Amino acid sequence: QMVSGDGGSPLLRLVDLYTSDASDEPASAVAHGGPLRVHAIFEADEDIPDPGISLWIENEERVRICSVGALEHGAALSPIRRGERVTVMAEIANAFTSGRYFIGCSVSRGSGGQDVLLFLERAVEFYVFGGEGIHGLVSIGHWFEITRESASAVR
Repeated sequence: QMVSGDGGSPLLRLVDLYTSDASDEPASAVAHGGPLRVHAIFEADEDIPDPGISLWIENEERVRICSVGALEHGAALSPIRRGERVTVMAEIANAFTSGRYFIGCSVSRGSGGQDVLLFLERAVEFYVFGGEGIHGLVSIGHWFEITRESASAVR
């Protein structure tokens, strides 16, 4: 599912926000265990120094499952220039249990992120399928080690 339009402040507009799988085609349902990609496209009407872009996922009960901040070449984002279109794609390991989820996004400016230019909660909904066997919110990678020996050998 996609959201398009003129959301946001006069300084910045959200052009598009959608989820996809590895095909990068918009998809409102993605398979558990496969990649989950979140795409956000913004356009700036003015220069934005020290921008910060965040994306998050929450479930139907409004529990925030994860949140990611965009980096550019492993560092803070460079300034966004007037008339520039910025496309952000975050690939998240889809360890979510089956169900309905929501994407939120925000854009701020300034080193502390105090000047919020755009804040959208539950902007896009999507569904995860194939994770019915998970008991919890997410499947966390783990391993076990079990050793056995005779009880009489321990004494």
